[in-house]
Parts: sequence; C-alpha cells; structure tokens
Amino acid sequence: MAMLNSYYRLSVPEDLTAYYHVTDVINKVDEQSSDDIFASDLLINRDARGCVTSVNYYSPDRELIKEVFYTGEAISKINHYRGKNLSCTEGYKNGLLALKFVFKNSGHLAYSIEYEYNRKNLITSICKKYPGKILKAEYKYDDIDRIVERIVYNNDEEVIKQTYNYDILDRIVEYKDNNQRIVVSKVSKKNELISYVITDRMGNDITIENLFTERGYAYTNITLNGHSSTVKDTSYVDNVMLKKPYTSEDDLDLIIANLFRGEKAMQAERENDAEKRSSSLIDKSIEFRALPISMRKRLLYSIASKAL
Repeated sequence: MAMLNSYYRLSVPEDLTAYYHVTDVINKVDEQSSDDIFASDLLINRDARGCVTSVNYYSPDRELIKEVFYTGEAISKINHYRGKNLSCTEGYKNGLLALKFVFKNSGHLAYSIEYEYNRKNLITSICKKYPGKILKAEYKYDDIDRIVERIVYNNDEEVIKQTYNYDILDRIVEYKDNNQRIVVSKVSKKNELISYVITDRMGNDITIENLFTERGYAYTNITLNGHSSTVKDTSYVDNVMLKKPYTSEDDLDLIIANLFRGEKAMQAERENDAEKRSSSLIDKSIEFRALPISMRKRLLYSIASKAL
C-alpha cells in the first residue's frame, strides 16, 4: 500500500507546527496496519523528519475520512467529514487546541479560529476569522476560575459585554448584559429561582416571583411599576441568562447570532413574541386587562426583551 505524503506549511506561530495535506506525491509506506472493526483501513507512515502520519479510509470506496499528524505528540489533525464539502485542520500547543482552519473542497479557506489561554489553561479568547469579518470573545475569571466577564467584538467593535457575580454556593446572583441587568434575591434549596428583578433595556424594573407547591412549579407573578400579572411559564424558573457561561466555538456563534439579522428582524421578532404572550396574558389575567394600554405595551415589550 502507498500513501499520499506532501505538505504545505500554514501560517502559524513559530512554536506551533501544523500541516495541510495535499495529494500529489506518492511515497513508500514504512508502517501499515488495518482495523476491520470500523470497516476502515488505517495507514500509518513515518517520514525522514520523524513526522508520523495516519490516514483513515472508509471501505469499500476508500474515501478519505481522517488524517492525523504527530511529531512526538499530536500537534495537528485534519478531518475530512464524509458527505460534507469542508475539511478541518486543528493545531495544538501544549496539548491545547490553539488553531483551527476550515477549508472548502476548492482549497479556499472558509474560516479560521484562534484560541488563547491563561496560565491555568483556561480560555481567555476565541477569535473567529471569516473573509472580511472577524468575531472575537474575551473572557475574564475570578480567583477560583469562574467567568466574571465576557466581551464580544465584531471587527474590533465591542457589541456585547456581560458580567457575572456569584454567591458562596457558586450560583450566579447578578448578571449584566449591556443595558440589561438581573439581580437574584431568593433561590430555593434545589437551586430553583424564587425571585429576581430584571432591569430591561428601557430602564424598567420588573420583579419576577415564582411560586411552588409540593408538586413543583405552580405559576409566576410579574410586577411592573406596581401592576401585577400572573403567568405559567417555566422559562422564568430556568432563566437562560442565569446559566453559567462556557467557552467554545459554539458559545461564540450563539452569542453573535443576533448581531447579523438586522434591527428590523429583531424588532419584528420582539413584536411577534409580545403578541403571542399577550394572548396568554389577556386570557388569564384580570389585572393585565385592567392596565392602561400604554402600560400593557411596556410590560409586554419588557417580557419579550427578556428572552433576547
């Protein structure tokens, strides 16, 4: 058996080694092995530089599905995902993912990602680069390695700034997202949210009180400027904004997802969400129907903004 063994060097830091595999030269194989369990052929080669390459094929058409490069320890991986028009190169430094290059089958770069870490090997930044666009998330930690700040940039412009405060039980008790703020006032022994206050983007303070029975969650009281409404919605108990943040490429994609839909689309989504919630509120709440129309709109807008 023979393998394809030619490399192009990527533009990477001097202390990091990564290669992109290209099919143009065939050399003799030094070592070979196969794995019938996964119905694939595993081909291993060691070149004169000591760089070991393993190539995994899918039988019977021998479609290339994975290549892994080693120099002592794994420093670079190239994965060719079957059925997709992309290939991925991952570069490692000190055992940690440092670079990721995603190529189209045409050979053009789709995007790249750079990861940076602190001395404790915690991610301090994720930078995702597309042609003509750069997205970046930066993270700060406290003395016991909890994320206390996350900032997202779009082409060097700060678009999101989030901060987190924790209690002695390691629960988030205060969350800020640009002009929005949540302060938790009471949590049950089961870590269920009992009450908290949302300061929305318009400056309104909304008090959320969740009521429980022996069977579990019962309903939620929402108070805005002295006027109350009752709803049954478990999202107020499992508020996603009070979930602990994590660091990954998916996290970055999720954070910036709303930035490129346009303000009109976001406003339409708010209004649509408010309309859906209004039907439920008006049907179930005498107090809500008693509110002035302007107050109803403010309350509904605040509720809709909560989820964005």
